[in-house]
Amino acid sequence: MRRPLIKSLLYGVIVLGVVGFLYKLINEPTSMLRTIGFTLMFLLIIYVFFTYILRAGQQGSQNKDYIRAVKQSKSRLRERTQKQADVRSLKKSKRPNKLHTIKKRKETHLTVIEGKKGKKKNRAFF
Repeated sequence: MRRPLIKSLLYGVIVLGVVGFLYKLINEPTSMLRTIGFTLMFLLIIYVFFTYILRAGQQGSQNKDYIRAVKQSKSRLRERTQKQADVRSLKKSKRPNKLHTIKKRKETHLTVIEGKKGKKKNRAFF
């Protein structure tokens, strides 16, 4: 019973909005254009405020730590691949045509950006 009532009210509001828009478009087009322009400017100001002012202050230190960790990880990976390429070229020049392959487990280098541990409760006391 409740859902059809809400649906009909929603359709009624939409119809009234379309009728009002068409009336304003026919009778006062310049006023409507001015209203649309002010609305768009207001929305643009709100968008700029939220994207550049509020978000920039919240993510400043976290973003710097993340970027530093990414740079460290990339430099470690670059160094490791260069060393592996050097070792492979030396091994190939020393031993001719051997099909000896050794699979090594790759090490993962993880950097903790920010960690906080709380004290655990002493569970001996009840």
